[in-house]
Amino acid sequence: MTLLPDATLTCLGSYTVTQGDVNAGKVDNTASTTGNPPTGDPSPTPPAREVLANTTPSISLTKTPTESSFQRGR
Repeated sequence: MTLLPDATLTCLGSYTVTQGDVNAGKVDNTASTTGNPPTGDPSPTPPAREVLANTTPSISLTKTPTESSFQRGR
């Protein structure tokens, strides 16, 4: 693809975090680019970013009775 001067191109992507990522405590967010401008050096690849996982486990439970009252058996 050829871009005109001062033009931009935006690319989007998605990734589903896996249990292995959570176990590792992070996901490495990387991307790469290449470009050959008419003059000067090729465009640099953006730096990788490390996204840390929140590994604080928790659980909550709410119990609600289905009967609002009961009679004691004899």
